[in-house]
Amino acid sequence: MLVTLDHTNHTYTDSRGRLYKSVSSLLSEYKHPFEPHKITRENRTLVENYAQKNGGTTEDWLERWEKNKQFACDRGHAFHSLKELLIANSPFVKFHDEFLPVRNINYVWNIIGEGNFRNLPPGVYTEVCCWDSLSRIAGTMDLLIIYPDKTFRIKDYKTNTEFQTESYNNRPMKYPFTNYPDCHIGHYTAQLSLYAWLLIQFGYKLLDLEVLHYRIPAEDAGLIMELGILPSDLEETSYNVAYCSSEIDTVISQRVDYLRNLNNRNTQ
Repeated sequence: MLVTLDHTNHTYTDSRGRLYKSVSSLLSEYKHPFEPHKITRENRTLVENYAQKNGGTTEDWLERWEKNKQFACDRGHAFHSLKELLIANSPFVKFHDEFLPVRNINYVWNIIGEGNFRNLPPGVYTEVCCWDSLSRIAGTMDLLIIYPDKTFRIKDYKTNTEFQTESYNNRPMKYPFTNYPDCHIGHYTAQLSLYAWLLIQFGYKLLDLEVLHYRIPAEDAGLIMELGILPSDLEETSYNVAYCSSEIDTVISQRVDYLRNLNNRNTQ
């Protein structure tokens, strides 16, 4: 069985027509949402503190965030596409002092069978969709490295203007991620851990998870978005994140229970 992503509306569907919950959508339920235009007391305080620290008024920052939101999204998509193209057009890529063959997941599946995750040949894969049929969860990894002994690494690209490692007022994420800050580093730890869990179900063994943050200056954004040129001197910061196995097990259990209860209600 194969699960595919519809890029237009960002939905995952399997070959039987069943919808899957995306990793990002599922994990958003464990964050405290920040919607600055819904001015709760907490949000108002957050925005006011940010304005006081960085200059300008609360209204200035609300307007700026709204304008920058779509631009940042478009910039991120363009960057990801260029990184994928750069790797996909190379026969070999060097990671961790080792040259590895670059694989096209669709070409591989034409040989070993669609959706045959258990027998992927070693190599470097980009934009890999992985899923779990029981929990009906699916997600797309930026970069997957598989070794001959079935160990693997996952690398994920981020282009946030600022990369947060501390949350506002040290606020944690919602249960079961209460040991992780409710900010970028906590969110991405959960995201990459869920990707890893999906692969572990197919018999692979995790080596490490890495978030690669790229700071893109304003003068380089045009090169990436309009000319399709990826500057070679972008500032890259690496964050190795831990695999939060017990928290992910809880998330999967909650998801399976939800689907079971939904099915029971529909059959009554």
